[in-house]
Amino acid sequence: MSTKPRTNAALALHEKRYAPFKVHAVMRALSELGVDIKLLLAGSGLSPAEASNAQTRISVHQFIVVCRNAGRLSPEAGWAALVGGGMRLTDYGMYGYALACAESMRGACELAVRYHGLATPVMRIAFEVEHDVASWVLPTLDEAALPDVDTDLFRALLEMQLGTHVSLTKHVMGAWCMPARANFALPRPRYAGLLERVLECTVAFDQPRTQVDYPAEWLDRTPQFANPIAATQVSAACAKLLEDATSGARA
Repeated sequence: MSTKPRTNAALALHEKRYAPFKVHAVMRALSELGVDIKLLLAGSGLSPAEASNAQTRISVHQFIVVCRNAGRLSPEAGWAALVGGGMRLTDYGMYGYALACAESMRGACELAVRYHGLATPVMRIAFEVEHDVASWVLPTLDEAALPDVDTDLFRALLEMQLGTHVSLTKHVMGAWCMPARANFALPRPRYAGLLERVLECTVAFDQPRTQVDYPAEWLDRTPQFANPIAATQVSAACAKLLEDATSGARA
């Protein structure tokens, strides 16, 4: 079996392409839990000032280092779900604005996939519609191919990602838009109750795959801040940002 995809992925993890939005969100949540920010950033190569500077560019690897520190320092085992559940559209800059302006829930989901490369992407996300269910589906650890990420850290990254999907969907559509259910392809943790509170739905464990589901009939509903003119402008801006980030990484 070829190892080339894993090698390329490992190299990409160290490319400094992204604004530090996600690191800043982790800083915000962990500071509320009483964690020392300097300790949280230790080994990442980032100072608190750099992690709050719009001109800073970070790598996925740096973000993972911060998350690893968070798992070690946090007094709350479910810290990652709290980070995800606290995510806001403004934590994603132009990418978040694109989601807000979308003309339908379906359109917002499609934009989320198309421009996911702007969001410091730790793992692939997939949006699927089957019969009457629309799902965000996340990979297994093997599929994610993240070097030096163990099962505990990967669980945290999954919990953060699902929490983020739920939070951003509510920001786009309105507080009414809560998921029908969530599944984890992992054992039940002792803080399962916290996950259910953050995700605001029933959560099942030891499932075939990790996903969060919504009624597919909601996909044609209009987001609360939909604007077709702004949507066109912001989508073009996101496409340019993605092109610049990719070409800059190759240079």
